[in-house]
Amino acid sequence: MAALLYGANVGVILLCRSLVQREALRGGVLIPEADVARYQRDVTVSWVVTGYWAVTLLFVWWTPWSEIPWFFASLVASLARRVVHRHPPAATA
Repeated sequence: MAALLYGANVGVILLCRSLVQREALRGGVLIPEADVARYQRDVTVSWVVTGYWAVTLLFVWWTPWSEIPWFFASLVASLARRVVHRHPPAATA
């Protein structure tokens, strides 16, 4: 039960962060010097990490070792960041 509560709290924090980043991007509140394309890619990475955390949170009920994948959340973020920044989005016409 403690693992579920911990995981849910961290999940809510990650979700709030992703939602705030998304709204900042949509609302146009970034400073004029900001690289919007890079910020969009960072928002994508944030959603990937949030999704990873949510998927691993589902395992809390099934296995006693379900917390182990949480140690890899920063690795997932690092890998997602490399992949997303290596392949910038295609230019729109």
